[in-house]
Order: sequence, then C-alpha cells, then structure tokens
Amino acid sequence: MMTSHCGVTLAIICWMIVFFKQTQTSNGSELSFSPCGGVGKICRCRGTTADCSRNGGKLTFIPAFSRRITALNISFNRLSSIRSENFFKNVTELTELDISGNYMSTVKTGAFKVCTRLNILYSRKNKMNYSTLGEILDIPTLRVLDLTHCSLRNMPNDLFHRNVTSRLTTLILDKNMNTRMNMSAVKPLRYLKHLSLSQSLVSGVVPDHLPFLEKLEITFTFLSSFPLTCDDRGEAFYPTLVYMDMNGNRVTSVPSPFFVEPYLCLPNLTVLKLNHNCLITLDMTVFKHLNNLRELSSTRSSIENIYPEYLRSLRRLDVHNNLLQHFPETCVVGSRSFYPRLSYLDIGLNEIRFFSYPNPAPTICLPWLTELVIKYPEQDELDMSFFKHLTNLTKLNAKKWKYRHDPCPTSCRL
Repeated sequence: MMTSHCGVTLAIICWMIVFFKQTQTSNGSELSFSPCGGVGKICRCRGTTADCSRNGGKLTFIPAFSRRITALNISFNRLSSIRSENFFKNVTELTELDISGNYMSTVKTGAFKVCTRLNILYSRKNKMNYSTLGEILDIPTLRVLDLTHCSLRNMPNDLFHRNVTSRLTTLILDKNMNTRMNMSAVKPLRYLKHLSLSQSLVSGVVPDHLPFLEKLEITFTFLSSFPLTCDDRGEAFYPTLVYMDMNGNRVTSVPSPFFVEPYLCLPNLTVLKLNHNCLITLDMTVFKHLNNLRELSSTRSSIENIYPEYLRSLRRLDVHNNLLQHFPETCVVGSRSFYPRLSYLDIGLNEIRFFSYPNPAPTICLPWLTELVIKYPEQDELDMSFFKHLTNLTKLNAKKWKYRHDPCPTSCRL
C-alpha cells in the first residue's frame, strides 16, 4: 500500500509540473527565440516577434513565416536600400519595425504600402535625408518615429505639409546635425505629444503653438537661452506640456534675458529639469504661475543664491552640487512656508555649514518635508538643531564629503 500511495503521489506531482510548464508557455513567459523564416533560418522568432537582425548582409528580402508576425527587427544588416515595393509582402500585419543601423539611404516608392497597421518605426543610424524620408513619412498609421543619429540637418518648414503622417505622436531626432529647431515645422503634426532633440547641435529654438505637446526633451545641446514659452499676447506656446527636460545645456537664466518674459507660460508643467547648466541664480519667482509644478531640479550648475517664491504645488526640489552657502530661505512670514507641500529636498554637495555656532540655526518652514539629503564638510559636526522644526521628517540622508566637486560644467567656462 505504501508503494502504491507513493506512486500515485509522484504521478500527481509530475502532472502538476507539466501543467505548470504548459500554462507558462501558453502565457508567453517561457517562450524563447527559435530559428524561423524558411530557407536558411536567418531569423529567430518568439510569439509574434521576429528578429532578423545582424545577418551580415545575408538578408535581401523578408522571408515567409509560419506564424503571424507583428514586430520585426531587421537592424544592422548592411541593407543600404529597400529596392522592391514587395519587400514587406510577407509581413503585412506589422505594428512595429526596426530598420536601424543599416546606413540606409533610399526606400522604393510604395515599399510600406502593404504595412497598413505599422505604428512604431525605429530608423536609427541610417543615411536618409529629408527628401528620401518621404516614404516613411507617408505611412498614415505611424505613431512613433525614431530618427536618432541619421545626420539630419535643419528640418524644412514644409516637411509635414507635404506628407500625410498626421497622427504621429512621438518624434525622436536625437544625435543629429540640426543647429536650429523651428517648431513651425512640426506644427502640422496635430497629435504630436513627445518631441526629443537631445545630443544634437541645436543652439536655438524658434517657438510656435503646439497645443498637444506633453513632453519636450532638449538635452546636451548648444542651447544657451531658455526657449520662449509665451507669445506676444501672453498665451502659452505649449499649453499642455507636462514634462520638460533641459539638462546639459548652457542656459544661464530662466527665462532668457533676451526676451521680455517675466515668467514662464507653461500652465500644465509638472516636471522641469535644468541640471548641468550654467545658472548662477535660481529665481523661483519665474515659476510662480506654474500652478502644477511638482518636481524641479537644477543640479551641477554654479547656483549661489535661490530667490524664494510661494510655490504651493512643488513636491520635490533637487539643487545638489552647486555653490549654495546658506540653507534656502523657506519662511514667508513667521512659520508660513514658501513651499508648503515640499516633501523631498536634496541640497547635498554645496557650501552650507550645518552647525549653529556662532549664529543660531535658521528656522526651516517645510511642514510636509519627509526626506532631506545633505552632504557637509568632513571637518564639521552636524548640529541637529537645524532640523528641529521639521516635524514630519522621516528620512535624513546626511553624509560627509572629503573633496569638493566642481559643479560647473566645462561648457560653461568656454
């Protein structure tokens, strides 16, 4: 009986293991890439994804697959051109396509005509110019287009007037050779929500009204002035912008001193990043009309002073690695706070001395602050009386530093 009972138990366990593996496979979590694509098996498939990348020039056409393919990767194949309008005839249900790294310069007219569901196209590291991009821009279903590192220069103002890609929501133009961005060029893209111009040669932005833009990234460029955000009537160029990343530029003030713009017209902005710039003063008064601003960071600049302003919505402030000598002013009158809802503050790697002698510790009015990050000179002893008014502080990240970092980017000294 014991042997029989053990046998039944073992059989049940084996059945459970097999069932578990079958369930995982049916859910796709255990599926791995396997050779596919007919003759030569030059592709690898998993589910509805086919990877035909890095074939050393062997890929001259898209093979027929025994399964439905919606995502295809044909990157890094020395595919300098698409010469046949039937190139994609075996993958007509594509929603995502990667043709990056082929140094592709031409595409046959009508090549994408059969791709009636294509939403996402990655075309990084190719050699197309704006003239030869026509076939890509004529894909009416396209939502996301990544043209990173394509040696593209300044965009023609009528580029999207000539093409029917009216539903594009994301346009990535990183690592290109454009020196100026005229926002009028992308104005015909009525559904554009995300525009990125990072790591390019951009030194100027000509504004225009983009009513649906939600995310703008202009990082590590040659931009020395903050983009204009208000028109002559005081109306916002980007009324729905939520996220703005201006890291790694040469901006010296916000807004730009070259324009009569006392504040920013970004009514829905919630995140603003100004790290690695050339700011000397952070004037909070320019943000006073940003009623939805929750996160502000300006690290690794040369900020010596922060002029306070009542910012009710601000939740996170990061100004580490600057030249601040005093704790930022936080009290309006008495115990009323300039930043009543601030919950996170990073002021590490500045010149602030956290001990009260010979002067008493300043009053800090940050009633909602729960996390504070500071770094102070190795020779100092931290005086906890600095933080006695922070009644909700639950995390104090206090570290000593031995060597002072130079906060100012090299580009600021050029």
